[in-house]
Amino acid sequence: MKKMSVIGRSLIFCGLFLLLFLSSCTSKTEPNVAACEETLAKLQLRLEKVNNCQTADACAARKIGKPFDDIVYFINKEKLGQMLDEISSYEKTCDVPLTIQDISGPFSCVENKCRLADGREPTTKPKPSGSGVAACKFPTFTLHPQGNPLKRDNGEPFIVADPSVLFDAGKFKMWFTTGTNTVTGTGYAESSDGLVWTQRQTSLPGDVIIQPLRETWQHNGRETVSVLKKDNLYQMWYTGYPNCWFIDSSQATGCGRIVTVGYATSSDGVTWTDYAKNPVLVPDKNIPWEGPFSKVVETEGNRLYWQSGADEPTVVWDEATQQYKLWYTSAQTVQGVWQSKIGYATSADGVTWKKYAGNPVFTPPPAQQKSGYIVGHTNVIQDPQYGYHLFYHGGPSTSTARVGHAWSPDGITWERDPTNPVVDLGSTTHPNGEKTVVLTGGPSALYKDGKIYLYFMAAKSAKAGYGTFSSATMHLATADCS
Repeated sequence: MKKMSVIGRSLIFCGLFLLLFLSSCTSKTEPNVAACEETLAKLQLRLEKVNNCQTADACAARKIGKPFDDIVYFINKEKLGQMLDEISSYEKTCDVPLTIQDISGPFSCVENKCRLADGREPTTKPKPSGSGVAACKFPTFTLHPQGNPLKRDNGEPFIVADPSVLFDAGKFKMWFTTGTNTVTGTGYAESSDGLVWTQRQTSLPGDVIIQPLRETWQHNGRETVSVLKKDNLYQMWYTGYPNCWFIDSSQATGCGRIVTVGYATSSDGVTWTDYAKNPVLVPDKNIPWEGPFSKVVETEGNRLYWQSGADEPTVVWDEATQQYKLWYTSAQTVQGVWQSKIGYATSADGVTWKKYAGNPVFTPPPAQQKSGYIVGHTNVIQDPQYGYHLFYHGGPSTSTARVGHAWSPDGITWERDPTNPVVDLGSTTHPNGEKTVVLTGGPSALYKDGKIYLYFMAAKSAKAGYGTFSSATMHLATADCS
């Protein structure tokens, strides 16, 4: 077995600053060593061709490498996908896996080339020993002393549900479910510290910034949103509830479409435009775990609703593969046992989705599948070094669910956190003193400054005719992930 050492080689291609720290390219035979060197040369040539940029926002610093051996370079992030063939060829020929990850640092365009703003080399985070090592595979969460519950700027508890939180332009920004007890919409709030929140006031019921479109697939509500910002555009995926969600059971004949996922965009995060061809993700009656679509009448309130559908989306943008990745919930009744599970889909544009053939990717624990179990309210974020974190609410029923966590190297194969539930408020008294907490769920996590901020709702007991809870306060837990 031979090694090809190329340490110290520095190349400049068309203003592209390329740093090579390749200590080896291992092969089992002599011809493969030569092929590995040739493939590496092709990869370097591709880097030269994709480096043009027009604005600072188009720049990104990327790192390609195998354990202990890195190529660090600037690149137009929109064109990274053009390199995937060369990267795959290098992995196969050299018989070593590559990792691709972002590198922190201020970037700008100089003469149409991506550069550090001050001309220095990009700032890289310490690389863990070996490859495929998460920064925090199973983080330990601590309830924030000032974040239980979170407050409004007038000092009152922040009573909302199902948050989606980003840190953007120096502020924490939250989109959440709010509205009336029969029709839900999306509210918006901002915070400078992530603890005290100012909700945007509107003229709509519940101060929503978006209300459902009546007489459509989202007639009675839109909620459990997932928001990300890409290329200065806010993108939202959300659950839409049809006209047959809350109706008198005597009028149940001819119910319309069941629960589905919609898509909207915004330039400022406040004024949103729905996609003209919504919904973008619908359940398939030919996929067993997404159907059949069971109807259930609640014991209180004589209400009827569909149990199944494509529900509670969470979406991330994967820079390495240049695609959106979505996880969603669906539920069904099998031999009288109600279960919810989590599926996975991918998309190049965020609206045309391809469901994973091996769905569902996350299910209730085997021992509990025969007694009914909930895994839902999905929220997925990328680990800062490797893999994905899934936060969800899980339990024997929606009304007693707690926040669980799992980690995955690929977003498909998940390993449950041995400390689950990671957030459980138990019988903590609700701030108004009326009820005790019966549900902790609706998680939304973000990574910032070496920590995971985990926002979640804590709900008090339900009132007749209004789902599983009547109101929910927002809470915060944090964990080290450096």
